Amino acid sequence: MTSTHFKVPLPLRSEIVRDDLLQAISVAEDLTVIALLAPMGFGKTTFLAQLARSSIRPCAWVTLGADDASPDAFLTQILNAYQTVLNEAVTPTGVTIDLQGGLGALVQLLEQLPFNIDLVLDEGDHLSGTSGSVLGRLIQSLPDGFRILLAARQAVNVPLSQWVARGKAIILDAEMLRFSAQEALQALQAKGFCGDAAALTREMDGWPVAIGLCSSTNSPRASVQQLLRELQRDLPAPVREYLPNLAVLDTWNERDVRRIAPELPSDWLEWVRTVGLPVMVLRDGTILPHRSFLEDLMKILQRNPPRYMALHQQAGQVAEQQGKPLHALKCYLQAEDMVAFRRLLWPTVQQLEAEGEYLTVRDLLMSVVPGERTPDLLCALALAEVLTGAVEDAQRHLDQVGEAGFDARAHHAQAILYGRQGKFEAQQNSLDQALQAGPTRHWHWSLRTSQAAAVFGQGGAEKAQQALTALVKETGAAGHLAAQANALYVLQSLYGALGHWKEQLQALKQSAALYDHLLLPLPEVRVKVDLAQAYVYRGQYAQASAQLDEIEPLASQWHLQQWPFIQEQRGDIAWYQNDPVAALAAYERAIELFRPFGFHSIVGRVWLKVASCHSQLGHWSEADHARDMADLTQHTAIEWFVNARHFHSGYRHVQRGEWNAAFREFRSLTASADPLERIRAEAISLELLRRQGEDVQHDLNQLMGLLDQLGSDEPLKLDVAVTGSLFRHAVSLGWHGNRLAELGESSDGEVSQTAYRLRIQALGDVKVWINDHPLKLPMSRGGEILIWLALHGSGSREKIVDALWDGENSAKHHEYFRVAVRRLRGALKEAVPELADPLPYENGSYRFNTELKVELDAFEHPTSLDDLEAWLQYRLDRFQPDNDAQWASDWRAELQGQRTSKLLHAADTLRPTQPAFAAKLYEKLSQADPLHPDYVVLVCQAWREAGQPTQARRAYAHYVSTLRTEIGESPSSAVHAAAMAGVPALSQPQ
Repeated sequence: MTSTHFKVPLPLRSEIVRDDLLQAISVAEDLTVIALLAPMGFGKTTFLAQLARSSIRPCAWVTLGADDASPDAFLTQILNAYQTVLNEAVTPTGVTIDLQGGLGALVQLLEQLPFNIDLVLDEGDHLSGTSGSVLGRLIQSLPDGFRILLAARQAVNVPLSQWVARGKAIILDAEMLRFSAQEALQALQAKGFCGDAAALTREMDGWPVAIGLCSSTNSPRASVQQLLRELQRDLPAPVREYLPNLAVLDTWNERDVRRIAPELPSDWLEWVRTVGLPVMVLRDGTILPHRSFLEDLMKILQRNPPRYMALHQQAGQVAEQQGKPLHALKCYLQAEDMVAFRRLLWPTVQQLEAEGEYLTVRDLLMSVVPGERTPDLLCALALAEVLTGAVEDAQRHLDQVGEAGFDARAHHAQAILYGRQGKFEAQQNSLDQALQAGPTRHWHWSLRTSQAAAVFGQGGAEKAQQALTALVKETGAAGHLAAQANALYVLQSLYGALGHWKEQLQALKQSAALYDHLLLPLPEVRVKVDLAQAYVYRGQYAQASAQLDEIEPLASQWHLQQWPFIQEQRGDIAWYQNDPVAALAAYERAIELFRPFGFHSIVGRVWLKVASCHSQLGHWSEADHARDMADLTQHTAIEWFVNARHFHSGYRHVQRGEWNAAFREFRSLTASADPLERIRAEAISLELLRRQGEDVQHDLNQLMGLLDQLGSDEPLKLDVAVTGSLFRHAVSLGWHGNRLAELGESSDGEVSQTAYRLRIQALGDVKVWINDHPLKLPMSRGGEILIWLALHGSGSREKIVDALWDGENSAKHHEYFRVAVRRLRGALKEAVPELADPLPYENGSYRFNTELKVELDAFEHPTSLDDLEAWLQYRLDRFQPDNDAQWASDWRAELQGQRTSKLLHAADTLRPTQPAFAAKLYEKLSQADPLHPDYVVLVCQAWREAGQPTQARRAYAHYVSTLRTEIGESPSSAVHAAAMAGVPALSQPQ
């Protein structure tokens, strides 16, 4: 195999550079796989070459062939491609890939490289199931920063959809690879096309190969249609004659083709592909024709109106028989069979509503010409819009109908809007009117479910529970699983309000299973968001994150209203894992996403969480502003918001040491529906009572009962810094010893057996130890990255790069950063092999693994004034002395001020009783700032008070010498008088 086999192709003459597409890809920095899936003629290879040439990473290029169906041959290709890059690297690596070592050895080698590599696999259709498995294993284990760029005509034998769902892959299909109008115009003009370029550009619909062919002729009549017709002339007569019949089908499969065009010969598809017509064949045999091709076939079919109408009529009947009512409705519209359309419309709408497919309902009803939308259609449309986030459109359509024309759907839509605004009395009235409107059985159940939810919102949890329990049984007996799932979903909220958390989790799982069984993605997303929240309550953060990862793709397609809830939960996970910076970013994003959907009262809850983050970070004015914003969102005093407000205020009092005020706030939360609020408030309250000498055994038993009901002790770990004394006290008295012993110990500041201690020296020279063993930093910026994360908790790549390189946020700096983080991970994993990912990258941010106990010397202070030796060892070295970046300068000034202030305070406090020791501490301050006159005065006076005038004179003489040497001046008379006051003078100052 020659080395040119692994070279990036040179640019073609008059090649159109896809700048917009390249820019879109460059923004998505965290992708591992970029897959181009489109028929021939869409410029896949050309774009891959442009992408490779535009990247600052070296590229290994492989054009696959038939032999690569063999996994061994394919793996050899990959190894040779990477080796070619290593041989030709600008900075020689001297590394040779072991061709016998397999993927494992390759990945280990790649992790150590000082740069990242892109691997391009062109003609990916040659991958078999076994060679695709090899590629899948490589993608799963590739180090961060390495990418696979893949091009194929159809879906390949790798699980692309799974990687897309995880945010690790992107698929560029034919729709995305089409030329834009500007690109098409540019291509035509570059070839000297003399015709109406703008008109031809519109006709060609962005098909790159068609544009290329058209631009090669000056004929103003050249068009995509002509090109397609030219290709169709090569078809056998029977295929050419009957192929237009298939225009009535959006996708083709052999069964439907036989019903619509039985005259087509059996080898019709082979002929279509042979002549180069644009179709894509998927794995299941379904055929996706290019839109331009389908439109051209439709134009041919329209020449024969009777045939056009008859085929659409037939296609509609076929679709209806196959249970595809949406396609049937589309066909009936084309056939102008309004009788069949109206006959099928309402049953379809009702079925979709019963299944919760309101986005489809909205799209279907929007396809009806506005002038033909009757009031009942507008009411159904308004409800669908409310439930899919189009709140303003819904209100407009409700106003158009007028309250006098409201049916059950319209009243239901209005009730939902009232509920989101916190107007519960108006909500209840609308629901009552909806029930009085005589809804169908499905709507009757749906309205009763909403009515129970409204009762719950007004504090009637017990009454609502009884109504919903009966409704679950009723719908289950009737076999209406969707209605039963809806009732179960609301019932789980009530269980949570009553503190029946095990029952809540069970109801959540039951409703999720029903929605999954019914294949209803919209409600499935909603219930799984709440299931993720249940995992958060129990401290199962990995399961919660996995649940959110699973539903994000569904939410983006089916339920955009759940996006803000997903972001809020991302924030909760970060918050409970002690990452207020990441939590704050997620909460602020959630607020931004909530607003368009009209969730005004819920935004208040998130504003309180924002306030908590700011409080934790010491941003008190920002915290006050966020709390004020939260208050402004409340139309009426909603119980759950009042509870959340009490908890936030109580915790803020704890942070300030205002224990009595904190106790008052927390004791008002004993009936909160939020298990974390209730349990945490109860535990902190018991600690405050214990400090006052109260007997807390009975209340502690009740608290443990709440934890039993939740099924987890994890909430107690969130506030162990405050409640650790309570747990140690309980253990000493034999109360719940097995459960509380570990919590009491973990509050003592000791490293647990499962934690790993990462100690970072940032004062003076940068040094790092892990479990007291020195860690060799693999790259010059490695220590700086660790220090930045230790100070800030977490941060996005852009934010960290911007800080480290002082605003020079260029591609080369991003690439260096990715390599540095990868090498740091490798060094940390080598030191602690048990740690899966020491520096995880989640939700767009880097952070330390929670199992790492990170210690930064800049924040270490003696815990007691009695620890005299610790104060003598207290360092005032400059923070990152050789780092000129603004972030380091800011921290240097802040930390120097903090440490100087602490040492000064310690010396001042010790001076009355231990003046000699105080003098030594003042000397440390003077050594750090030898020209500061106040420090020499303090040193001399402390030595005098200690009865050691010689030491005072010696200190003053050193100050005089330093002052003359450094700036050529002598001390002022005032400084001399203050320093030498009461010290016997042996000589006069010079």
